[in-house]
Amino acid sequence: MKARNVFLVVLFMIVLSSPFVAAEVQGPGEPRNAISVDLLGPIVACAFLIAGQGVVIPVGIEYQRVISDHFTLFFMGGLIYRIFDGWALDAYPIVEVDWHPFHKGLKGFHVGLLGSFLYEQVYSSAAETQGTTYWYHPAMELAVGWQFLLPASIILDLTLGLLSVGYDFNVDVNGVMTSGLMLGDPMESNRTSLSLGFRF
Repeated sequence: MKARNVFLVVLFMIVLSSPFVAAEVQGPGEPRNAISVDLLGPIVACAFLIAGQGVVIPVGIEYQRVISDHFTLFFMGGLIYRIFDGWALDAYPIVEVDWHPFHKGLKGFHVGLLGSFLYEQVYSSAAETQGTTYWYHPAMELAVGWQFLLPASIILDLTLGLLSVGYDFNVDVNGVMTSGLMLGDPMESNRTSLSLGFRF
């Protein structure tokens, strides 16, 4: 059901883009860079706080660069600190190449292929699980999104991480290591974001 809904959203974006292809072109003086902050993390953090699930402090900074008419390079540095019956720290750099099939530059519908690495350290103070666990997760992922241009060179980017394939290395509190192939859930994707930024 989720896959069908995602497919319909992507199809809708493509159909919506088509009539405006001729009008959306990259002019010689248009900005070729953008820097943004992820707003989705703080929204989710507020929801966790209201629900009594602990304190979450997220930081996500994104940089984009136009590398050709229909391709952009994307970098993201993400950090999440959580406080519950212990604490957790997540760090996840992302490198991505985005294809804008219907527009030139930093605008419109885009499809991206990315590589990411997630490092997670979790300390639990609960008696039965007291100690620190570590998680390492390199992955490749497909993402789709839409970039909206606003006045004063402001850019709004909504991106959804779709299919993720990675490999997990987990070291538990006893120092026992486990590993294995992992298919990611789109709802847990670090690439899913709602970003607001500035083009320059």
